Amino acid sequence: MSHRTGVTRTARATRPSWLVTILIAVAALLGLGGLSVMIRYDTWLRTVVVTVLAVAAIVAFARTRTPSKWIPTAVGAVAAFMFMIWDFAAREDGSHHTFPTVGALRDLGTALGQGIHHAEVSTIPVVATPGFAAIIAGSVLALFLISEYLAVSWGLTATAGILLLLAWLPAAILQHQVSITLLMAAIGCWVAAMVLTRAPTGRGLPHSMTGAVVTVGAVVAVAALVAPLGVGAPGWGLIPRFEAPNGLDGTTRLNLALDLRSSLTTKSGTAVMVYATSGSRPEALRLYTLTDFDGNSWERDEPTDESVPATDGVLWPTAVDDWAGRNRERLDIQVRSLSERNLPLPTAPRTVDVGPGWSYVPSRDEVTSDDKTTNGLTYSVVTDLDYHDKDALIEEQSEIDDGADAGLDPRYLDVAPDIDLDRVQAVALNVTERADTRYGQALALQQYLRSPLDFKYDTTVTPTGNDSVSEFLDAKSGYCVQFATTMVVLARSLGIPARLAVGFLGGTVTEDETFVVRGSDAHAWPELYFADQGWVRFEPTPAVQTGTPPIYADPTQGINEPVINLPEGRSPENPGEIRNPDPGANPTPHVDTAAAPVISWWAVTGIIVAVVAMIAAIWWRRRVRPAHALTEPERAWRILADRLAPRIGWPSTLTPLEVPAHIEQGLRPLHARLSEDGDAALARVCGAVSDARYGFEGHATATDHADRSLEADAHLVATEVEHAVKGKPVAR
Repeated sequence: MSHRTGVTRTARATRPSWLVTILIAVAALLGLGGLSVMIRYDTWLRTVVVTVLAVAAIVAFARTRTPSKWIPTAVGAVAAFMFMIWDFAAREDGSHHTFPTVGALRDLGTALGQGIHHAEVSTIPVVATPGFAAIIAGSVLALFLISEYLAVSWGLTATAGILLLLAWLPAAILQHQVSITLLMAAIGCWVAAMVLTRAPTGRGLPHSMTGAVVTVGAVVAVAALVAPLGVGAPGWGLIPRFEAPNGLDGTTRLNLALDLRSSLTTKSGTAVMVYATSGSRPEALRLYTLTDFDGNSWERDEPTDESVPATDGVLWPTAVDDWAGRNRERLDIQVRSLSERNLPLPTAPRTVDVGPGWSYVPSRDEVTSDDKTTNGLTYSVVTDLDYHDKDALIEEQSEIDDGADAGLDPRYLDVAPDIDLDRVQAVALNVTERADTRYGQALALQQYLRSPLDFKYDTTVTPTGNDSVSEFLDAKSGYCVQFATTMVVLARSLGIPARLAVGFLGGTVTEDETFVVRGSDAHAWPELYFADQGWVRFEPTPAVQTGTPPIYADPTQGINEPVINLPEGRSPENPGEIRNPDPGANPTPHVDTAAAPVISWWAVTGIIVAVVAMIAAIWWRRRVRPAHALTEPERAWRILADRLAPRIGWPSTLTPLEVPAHIEQGLRPLHARLSEDGDAALARVCGAVSDARYGFEGHATATDHADRSLEADAHLVATEVEHAVKGKPVAR
């Protein structure tokens, strides 16, 4: 009988291996939280959870019935395969297979192939098809079975934990926000599994749930103290951003779950789009508008009207007079690494030249698609960036006084119950006390928030309560989402319809007379409603981040950033051939000092491989090599130590001469003792160990057990002690 068999039997008898199995399964499922930004959760999640837990229960039961290392894992693999057949192998008529026939295997392969294709052509967040759900389920099952085998069969729980944390790696690479609670829960399961599989030493915390609970509680408590620096916290955007392989990083998306406790942008230097213009640079390119704010976060609302084809004339929520006679200019836009369902568009009336599948929603002023994304898209926009005019906005007041807002959605005036409306309204009234028009009120609110003497732009601010607007007014420090949200709420408190817009600033000019928009240009701003002018953008975020406000909202009548001179022959009516950078090139016209450093993907891969190799080398040295290098007496001694430590204790200072008395003392309270065969076996083991350790070289002890090994003697002694502790009779 080998040393390894003895250790396995001991593990089965003394350690709650079934509980470790369940913990590993839960940790594997929690890993789906690392994909929460990339995959849209739906009913498939329930199928995956039930399947993984069912397989885990089967493996856990097998662990209680056999000491084998591999049989429970094999049983779990068969069960996982059967569940995959039942869940995902569907015939053409939609019915599912019961047995793993050739047809079932073919249909399962078809589903997996469709899932792979869906993953290749979809963008974040992916809507899971049955085939895609099959890939997720298979991946989680494989992760669970491999991690469980390493943790329970070999005690390599730390190595298994590295595999379990791989599910969270995409969130770190792509700077996605994930749930700190789910991540901490996954780490807690891992730590608990490590405690329960800790090699017995005879001292320290016992192999029990008490030790697991104490250790996990300590780890989670410490983690909770540093959670603000973790994934998804405000400091997350300052962590170095990893540059993923081509294609993987091409699924950049704006975070529309805008929360005033986290910044909109991760300060990415990645170019999301480039464009050329026949006139001036647009100050902003909007993608989305949001209406509902609960005091801490914004949520997308459902559109209140029907959409129309995006190519149907001038796109603007109100009628536009004399479009042909306006000062129009053309933008030719090439999207690089932005995958959105909406087109980035200037915040002024425009016509759009884009392929089929895109529609316009007037209430949101968005061009959107149900089955297409912007990734790699090229389209053109003709717009009038001078559409909004200061004098026209002032003249709107007469129509406003006549009830021009009456037909608007009342949600544009809603203020969340958690917000201190009296306090917010008092601030708004004080700021706008000298304004006698809506335009004057909007300008006063904007300039109040932009004042460098009163407010400071800072991305490290972390509000904690349910009224983030009041906290911001107290702290007077924040980032674009907080400035924009505060102006929206202040305006609503005055009865001005307002909403939040999300998109990008206009970008920076390149050497070849185009503009590049980067991830760090992501921005949010307020839009206020004026009857004939529609929704009008204002800019309350300080100039340190945004530059000058729109010219119609600039009390100094300043001009926007200088625009490059256009080549000869270029004009709004004759834009000529607009030169975009080569799609394969990476324009580097501007070094964004605010951007986080970029680390090569291959460097990250090398670090991961090096760490795994180091862990494997340590495991080989401590687990594999010593097991083969030990002499037979030392292997027998290790068996005694491993099996008796959790029963009667095994001090690390115990010598071979002290062992018989130690065992006798441990069995005395149980009114038990070793049999004659047990005494003889113990004497042979202790004598051999003593001779091997302390005898002179070449000395050997004569034995009379040619048909027995010292390891068998050690197992005999350990078995008698275990039976005595359990109250079973010892064979005489």
